[in-house]
Amino acid sequence: MHRSRRTTWLTILAAATGAVAALATLPAFAAGSKAVPALGTARVGEPAFEFIGRDDQPDLNHAVFYGYVTHLAGVPDAALFSSASRSEATARITFRVDLLLDAHLVLQPLFVTTGTGTLTFYSRPTPAATFGNPGSFARGTAIATASARFRDIVNAQSESQGIEGSVGTVIQRTAGAFQLAGKRYQFGRAGLRMRVSAAGEGMRQTSPTVTRTIIASGDAVVIG
Repeated sequence: MHRSRRTTWLTILAAATGAVAALATLPAFAAGSKAVPALGTARVGEPAFEFIGRDDQPDLNHAVFYGYVTHLAGVPDAALFSSASRSEATARITFRVDLLLDAHLVLQPLFVTTGTGTLTFYSRPTPAATFGNPGSFARGTAIATASARFRDIVNAQSESQGIEGSVGTVIQRTAGAFQLAGKRYQFGRAGLRMRVSAAGEGMRQTSPTVTRTIIASGDAVVIG
């Protein structure tokens, strides 16, 4: 009887020790993520974030959309900028997505383009982005990534100008912690699904080469 009890306790102790060892191998972020407030996780039907940006299309196969976040659910808008002057130069959270364009549809005056890519958000403790340098929006610390598909529609008003509208689906893949206004937050959450819509203006230049540029602003509404 004594031996049986000892065997039972040894079995329980071994199982407990194994469980502790397993927990120790988990990523540190997973263990602490519950304590970090998540921003941009609004209720279904409400905007997670708002943005303004620029889309450059150097050819028919590629585009890059870059800009900054102007509103993020969970914090005052002023916290997203380093000064009272709100622009790309003072934005604390920027983004960039390199898109592979897979379709061009024309039914004049409409020009429709679709594309997919990986959207990445960056935290900027010292903001310094400029639309004259697309690469400047991909600096700082990457705090979230998402797979994205966009459909862009330009209603041509002339050969060089048109009214633009865009819709898309964004599914967040990763979420990291970052500092904002002296506090530690998490940007969104993995698995968050959003519907993106934007409006703006499209421009086409033919010299020295044919290029297309879109300036747009919009939001991302949580759908699941």
